[in-house]
Amino acid sequence: MKKVMPFVQLVRENLAAHGECAFDVACRFDQNEVLQQVRCFILFEQLISL
Repeated sequence: MKKVMPFVQLVRENLAAHGECAFDVACRFDQNEVLQQVRCFILFEQLISL
């Protein structure tokens, strides 16, 4: 029960701040766009680790 309470508090705070959209399961940003923006960095890091 101790581990659940911080989660419940976070959900309550999100609900108070964002209303019903706090329960949306969709991401609030375009994940593909973010990946495209950091693509060069990710590829460069892979080359370094080889």
